Amino acid sequence: MFSGLMPAMVTPFDEGGEVDLEAAEAVVERFIEAGVSGISPLGSTGEFSHLTAEERKRFAEGVVSIVADRVPVLVGVGAPGTRETVELARHAEGVGADGLLVVTPFYWNVGEEALFAHFSAVARAVGIPVLFLDVEGPLLPARPAPSTPVSIGIGLYLDRVDAFGKASGGASQGAGGRPVVEPHHPPVEV
Repeated sequence: MFSGLMPAMVTPFDEGGEVDLEAAEAVVERFIEAGVSGISPLGSTGEFSHLTAEERKRFAEGVVSIVADRVPVLVGVGAPGTRETVELARHAEGVGADGLLVVTPFYWNVGEEALFAHFSAVARAVGIPVLFLDVEGPLLPARPAPSTPVSIGIGLYLDRVDAFGKASGGASQGAGGRPVVEPHHPPVEV
């Protein structure tokens, strides 16, 4: 579905601290001129945690418009809670995003069942591909790896889940394919 180089995009701000879509257009054009395979705004390097929900929506809509179907756009919709993540996911789909990048809920240390419920709710709420990224760092608790029952269970039951990844200590590794294992969770109706 998605392949090649899809860089995370910074979120430019003007001198007044407002999101700068003119500068964003320059970033997008530079990426496309460089031959990227896609663009990922509002990911974990895109300053999304410093934006209001309305700013995030406006930026996602702006980037999708600027890209104008020249390459796929995977919009980051991560948030501390499921309700906001689903709202952002539906908005991104509505403005034309080709896929979503969803990080584990941050700040709260939740267990496998809660992660399963969170990721499942996001994937069920939209009809576009969803990529889950498990991020951990100094302020974030460790989460299940891409091969844990929670990840495998979601991958087995939700066809729109395209990939799982794990990022830790600045290194990132993708988890391709869906292993055939006995799920630890009941099927999710899609």
